[in-house]
Amino acid sequence: IAVGFSPSAVPLYITILFAIILGLYDAKYTVVDCRVSVPAIMWGAVYGLVFTSIGWQSMLLGGALGWGFYAVQYYASGGRWVGKGDLELGLFMGLVLGWQYMLLALFTSYIVGTITCIPLLIYRKKALQIAVPMGVFLMLGLWAMLLWGADIWDAYMQLF
Repeated sequence: IAVGFSPSAVPLYITILFAIILGLYDAKYTVVDCRVSVPAIMWGAVYGLVFTSIGWQSMLLGGALGWGFYAVQYYASGGRWVGKGDLELGLFMGLVLGWQYMLLALFTSYIVGTITCIPLLIYRKKALQIAVPMGVFLMLGLWAMLLWGADIWDAYMQLF
């Protein structure tokens, strides 16, 4: 990864800035602020259509996958497993990444979340009933895919 400022990277920087704000806000308040998530979703659609080569079909499928993954959990649990903000984050991620990288971002997010939470459970810092702000891990997954998604996808495809 090259370090430094490039005007052509400004759209990427804006996307990462949205991810940072959303992740930090969720970490602090355990809620996703729609004053940030709604503009992020709109930006995600622009970013996916204009600044990437993923194609509108992959972008829409990614958005549907991200939103749907959390919608099933939200409505199946009556909002106890995930919050409505996770649906918004899933939609944002899917629009930005497309369906393939969205799958990898979800996988990455859950692995990082699990690795982070296991020590907290072992040392009794958290109980199983305590809400964990998933948005932090989702935004880390988004960030990882934005920076290294192509390399991770290529490595994964070489396994088969």
